[in-house]
Amino acid sequence: MGTLGQLIHYASVVYIVLIIARAIMSWVSPSFGNPLVRWVYRATDPLLRPIQSIVPALGGIDFSPVIAIILVQLAERLLLSLIYQLS
Repeated sequence: MGTLGQLIHYASVVYIVLIIARAIMSWVSPSFGNPLVRWVYRATDPLLRPIQSIVPALGGIDFSPVIAIILVQLAERLLLSLIYQLS
């Protein structure tokens, strides 16, 4: 895997970790005064908010993080396959 492929892979891993961190934070109700909490929410909102508006919480459980992780992994695989085909 070339340098661009590695960058795409690492970026997707970091974004998935942020999504998981946000899901965990939603269980413990963190203080939004904390800059790290605000940063994680700002980083993940662009992907999670549209999913949350389409897929409602079922039984009080928000499945948007799971869907977002699947979408990030699909996007990574698509981009990596395009890179491999072009090289």
